[in-house]
Formats: sequence, structure tokens, C-alpha cells
Amino acid sequence: IKIGYFKQMSDDLDENMRVIDYIKQTSNDLKTLEGNFSAKQMCERFLFDSNLQHAYISRLSGGEKRRLYLLNILMQAPNVLLFDEPTNDLDITTLAILEDYLDSFNGIVITVSHDRYFLDRICDGLFVFKNKQITYCNGGYSSYVNIDDKSSKTKSDGAFKYKEQKKLQKLNQIRLSSKEKQELESMESIILDLEQQVEILNEQMNEYQNDFKKLTELSNQRDNLTEQLEIKNERWLELLEKQEKSQN
Repeated sequence: IKIGYFKQMSDDLDENMRVIDYIKQTSNDLKTLEGNFSAKQMCERFLFDSNLQHAYISRLSGGEKRRLYLLNILMQAPNVLLFDEPTNDLDITTLAILEDYLDSFNGIVITVSHDRYFLDRICDGLFVFKNKQITYCNGGYSSYVNIDDKSSKTKSDGAFKYKEQKKLQKLNQIRLSSKEKQELESMESIILDLEQQVEILNEQMNEYQNDFKKLTELSNQRDNLTEQLEIKNERWLELLEKQEKSQN
């Protein structure tokens, strides 16, 4: 038995490491029912493209760090997965990827969750804690609702309302906030300005080829601006993707 434990609070990640190196130190190859996947392929599956794979963990967002923590657990090739309220901290996209991965997972999944739809999607059986008693039920949450003879109708209505609330919650998570809309509108001009500044510094560096001190100063300024430009580009792409999802 090899257990993979996904905690509510992620283990501390080494923020001085690059994403791909962090995954490779765990494993560079993962065998699944779908075939063998390299660390690079698994990173791509979990939405870490070639640029993000070579980014330092310190530059990742909170959601990306959570996704990386999950991927690292899966790369350990466990045959028993323990999930502690996984849907509390995973964004919708990551949750969909996880559910898709678990469809072909050749092992046991044990999860504690209040997310009824995750339970329906993943579980073959439930241990329901209620009124200081534990009841076992075959199937997911919907099965439990259907066999609860005293409050079946009420629970079914509640499940329907929960489903509608969940849909709204997902839509709200995808939509751009007013602040994000303003940020997106201003991002192109910010990126253009940074690119122009980098171009000016490149021209200045050509003029000071024989002045090592000045050349070093300009080079440091350019590196700083280039780093800012990368961050802004990543954020711009993130906002564009979110905008596209909200429109779809």
C-alpha cells in the first residue's frame, strides 16, 4: 500500500525551485492505465505549459501552487489516495482535471467532502455521519438522498437548489470582476510601455559597449524590466483566458 495524502493545507513548497525540477525530483515517469507519462507531459496535463514549467515556484499564484502540490502527490504513484476536503481549495479547472485523472486511477480513493457533486462523480459508496451515527450507502450523494425515506423529497429539493447554487458559484468564479476588467483594459498599454523601455535600453547598451560600468547598470535595468514584462504577459494571458471562459 502506498498512500498519497492531499491535505487541506499544502506542504511548504521549495520556492527557489523551478516547477519542472520540483516534479522531476519526485518522479520523471508515471505509469497509468492510459500509458506512461513523463514529468513534462503531466505538467502540461495539469496546465503548466513550457513557460510555467521553467518558472520558479515563488512566482506561481496560490491556485497554481495548490495544483502543483496535487500533481506532486500523484507523481508519487500512490495506489491509495486520501483527500481532505479537496474541493475547498481547488479551482474549477483543476477539479475537472483531477476528476478526469481519477476516472483512470488504478487504486482506491478515500475522501472527506461536503461537495455533493464531487461525491457523486467519484464515490462508489458513502459513510454518512449524521445524528451521532454512521450509515453506509452504496453510490454517491444522490443515492443517499434517494434512500432517505423520511426526508427524501426535502433532500431532493435541497439537492436541486444546491446544484443551482453550484452552477451560479462556478459562473461567478469564471466571470471577471470589475477590478479585473479595468486591469485587463490597461494591461496592453502597460506591456507596450515596458517593451518600449526594454528597446530603449537595448539601444543604449549598444552605445556603451566600451563602458563596462554603464553597460552593467543598463543590463541590470533591462533584466528588471524583462522580468516585469514576463509577469505582466502571464497575467494578461490569464485574464484573457478567464474572459474567454466567461463569454463561453
